Parts: sequence; C-alpha cells; structure tokens
Amino acid sequence: MNVFFQLMVLLTLIVGAHGRASAAEGTDDFYQAALLVEDLAAPAPMDVREGLKQVLRKASGDYKVDHLVDGQTDYSHYASGFHFEPTLLVRTNREGNDYLAQRLVINFNQSLVDELLIAHQRNPIGAYRPEFVFKIPIHSALSLDLSTPNEPFGDVIKGFAEQLAIPVRLLSQHDSYLPRFYIELLTEEPGLSRWRRVAGEDRDEVSFKGDRTQQLAQLFSWLLSDFGVTLASHEAGQEKTFVIRVTHVENLADYAAVLGLLSAFPSLQAYSVVMFHAGELALEVNTSLSKDALLRVLGLERRMRLIRKLDPVQDQSTLYWRWSGKRRK
Repeated sequence: MNVFFQLMVLLTLIVGAHGRASAAEGTDDFYQAALLVEDLAAPAPMDVREGLKQVLRKASGDYKVDHLVDGQTDYSHYASGFHFEPTLLVRTNREGNDYLAQRLVINFNQSLVDELLIAHQRNPIGAYRPEFVFKIPIHSALSLDLSTPNEPFGDVIKGFAEQLAIPVRLLSQHDSYLPRFYIELLTEEPGLSRWRRVAGEDRDEVSFKGDRTQQLAQLFSWLLSDFGVTLASHEAGQEKTFVIRVTHVENLADYAAVLGLLSAFPSLQAYSVVMFHAGELALEVNTSLSKDALLRVLGLERRMRLIRKLDPVQDQSTLYWRWSGKRRK
C-alpha cells in the first residue's frame, strides 16, 4: 500500500510540474508566433509570413502593422528557429485517415523585428503590458461587426487584446468587486461608442466615431498611452536612474515584501539595494520611463496597493513611499 501511495504521489508531482511548465511557456515571449498546420510538411514561406504578422502586432501593440511584411522578399530572414508541437485537434486527410494537427511555433529575432518596426515609425512597446479591466453591460450580446458579427462583445475585446499580447479582464454590472482602475462601456449607438475610464473618483469619458474595429484600436492606443507605454517606447535606450526610498520597513518580512513587489515590474530594467537602516529602505532603479510615467505605472499596478506615495519631493530623481503592509512577527 505504501509503495502504491508513493508512486501516486510521484506521478502527481510529475504531472503537476509538467502542467506548470506548459502553462508558463511563451507567456512573455512577444517574438514567438504559433500557427496551426494542417499537415506535417516543413514550414512554407506563407507560414513564416503569417507568423511575422503575429509578432509585429504583439511587439508594437498595433494591429495595423500587417502591411509591413508586404515589402519583404525573404520572411525567413527574421526567423531564428522553429519547432512543431502536437495538438488534440483531429483532422482527416484525403484518404480518410484521421490524424492530430500540429502547431508550428516560430521564433523571431527580436533586434531584426524591432529594426523593421522602427524603420516604419513604429516603436516596440516592450515587456510592460498593463492589465486592462473592462466593465461591460450584462446584456453582452453587443458585437463589433468583425469577421464574426455575432460574437459577444466581451469575446471580441479579449480576442483583439490577445493579438496585441495585452492582458484583459472582463467584469459585468453585477460584479461586487470593482478594481480602482477599469474601463466602462457606457452606450452603443450607430457609429458611436462611448467609453469611460474610471480611476478612483476620476472619470474620463472618451467617444469614438466611425468603424467599430477602428474604435477598438483607438481605445487600446489611448489606454497604452495613458499608462505611459508609448512614452517608454519613444525613450527606448535612454535609461534613467531613480532612487526609491521606502519608510516604515520594520523587519525582514517587510523588506522581502517590498523587493518582491518591485521585482514584478518589467518596466524596471534593474534595481539594487543601496541602504537599509532604521526602518528606511533605499533602492536604486533603472528604467526608460520618465518620473511621471513611473509614478503612474507604480500607482496603477494592483500589487502596489500596500504602498502609499508620500508628498512630492523637490529632488526629481527620488521617489518617497511609505510601506503600510501587514506585519509578520
């Protein structure tokens, strides 16, 4: 009985470890494309072309970059490697035999893709992708007249965001918990969509006219800019150094919690501890964001709610924060 139990535990651990690795694989790789292949042939030029389109959309956060591949004669120049992965999708060949379709995963060279975007006045938006939370009406049968006009409104937003590698969470009117920052759909009229960005007590309303697909693209562009992402892309390579001084750090549990929060921000290229004394922790951080954009990024991130910004200081390179996390004895 003990041997059987040990084997079951070992099998559970193996399956669990495999599941975690599969779930995490590729989640932050904006220069990788996945395409469904109906046969097991080697990747055709058309496959690489479609993969390059995927990567350009994800790297730039802009769905209107597909045309950049039209002037390219050698799509494989941008690819650095590929492999096939099995799927559970059953296909039938001409002879009537069933087989499992394969997924073609293509890796692209980041520097070459970035060069192509920059050459056409498009900036890669980098690794920082803020989570957009949309509050939609309960009657979510609204659609955006895309290729599948009957698709629910929420599914269209999620599918559109997935193309741009932007995380999205959907809420409905009956949700009891509302985050501090979210985007609310107010009405849907012919040729007009009205959106409201809610942050605390502030409510900034924006209206978009014209093609509904264009409306959604404008909304995402507006949100990215509001989060400071556009600013970060324009300042790529111009790294700045800030000092974040955190007060009321009473013990090592607080120390570890603060470092854990800051390490979760891709916008911070690097950070180092320069002082920890008498309840004050000073960290030096490197980022391409301006001070205002960095404050906006830190302030909107859910994991920073336990940190409160103190009064503004005269020193433009120093940020002061008061740690108010729960103490652990």
